[in-house]
Amino acid sequence: MKKFIPVMALLMCFVILTSASYAFTFDLTDETVVENELLEIDLSEEIEDGLTCSFGVAENNLSVDVTSLLNEESGIFTWTPSYKDSGEYYIDFTASCTNQSDNASLTNSSKITIIVEDAFVIIEAEVEVDGYDDYDEELEEGDSFDVHPGDHVELTLEIRNNHPTLDFEDVYFELIIQDFEDEGDDDLEIESDEVDIDSDDDEKLSVSFDVPYRIKEGDYKLEITIYGEDEDGDDNTYETSYTLTVDKERYALLISSADVFPRRIYANEPSRINVFGLVENIGYKDIDDLVVKIQSPDTDAFSFIETDIELDSDPYDEDSRYRIDESFEVTIEESGTYDVVIQAEIPGRSDATTYKIFELEVIERPKTEEPEEPEEPEEPEEDDVEIITPPQKTEENKTTEIIVRETPFTESAAFIGILTGITGLLVILLILMIIMLLKK
Repeated sequence: MKKFIPVMALLMCFVILTSASYAFTFDLTDETVVENELLEIDLSEEIEDGLTCSFGVAENNLSVDVTSLLNEESGIFTWTPSYKDSGEYYIDFTASCTNQSDNASLTNSSKITIIVEDAFVIIEAEVEVDGYDDYDEELEEGDSFDVHPGDHVELTLEIRNNHPTLDFEDVYFELIIQDFEDEGDDDLEIESDEVDIDSDDDEKLSVSFDVPYRIKEGDYKLEITIYGEDEDGDDNTYETSYTLTVDKERYALLISSADVFPRRIYANEPSRINVFGLVENIGYKDIDDLVVKIQSPDTDAFSFIETDIELDSDPYDEDSRYRIDESFEVTIEESGTYDVVIQAEIPGRSDATTYKIFELEVIERPKTEEPEEPEEPEEPEEDDVEIITPPQKTEENKTTEIIVRETPFTESAAFIGILTGITGLLVILLILMIIMLLKK
């Protein structure tokens, strides 16, 4: 038994050494490619000399049939991901080999990751807000930013063509915010200008819009889609999104659709002026003590005040608005420019007061000039009268008038003679023609 143990140990060592001599390395590296760019992997490059191999795929998460992309004999794998294939993929390649020296069969596998990058990439996104709070900031995908009713928003995207060889034409982006306009009934849809972007280059595009006053608090999704066509005529799109958050103040008022008509009247004459508009509650709290005034700091010719007005906080409800429609009979004595002020306020809250000012021009009516009476012609005095006596005709200054009548050429003797001669020639020619016909 003691002699048998060393023999077994030697046999095991032989087997281990023999197996090690047939092991081979099959270690592939991860790959990165851009949409619509050809990816080519030569699996045979990882196989050592002396082995004859065939290749296959154990598992993968590609959306296409990988076996159609792989040449099992040569080990060449080719794939051109489409413009919709951006993302992370894996493939587990296998190699089944035969050792040419002893025909031993060997198998190995290598799992790789393939990153497919977007052909369009947003390098930078910047939002600029003008209104309640003026600010600008850079955005990452999925970020949110705050706005208030009435704010003006400008969104600028710096878009990069990430493809190494293809140029893109007519590149633009579309922004959609659902249920954003017309009191939540319509979507906001706007498009940027169009530009061409060369490969590995970038351009900036912008859109702008105003936040409605009649809007509810909350989050609104900004859906961004970038469009473009490559030089081969293939369309590409890229989608991303941000979040717009509408904040409201506790109490806030707006005067809209306001005007004064007419804007010009005559001084010292009775005139009628009409003032109209809407006072809207754009805060998030109900109001039950609103005061509306119409007056002028320059004259007491007219004034109006309404108190204890109730306004609902729902921006889509008619009860959130108070309608102004007032008419005044006024007489202003002095010409000049007078301010007409429409003011809405919540008593005791200086931050909840708003107003609109219109100018009323009072002018003097132009005076009409009376027509001048025509002047009577003056009669000449007797000394100024000059009597002119026409000259008397005498036998000496009588003139004899001779009338010469010119005879027309058609009535002259010369014309009659020519006409007679032509007639004679025609008669002679007619006689000659008759004689020639008779001879025949």
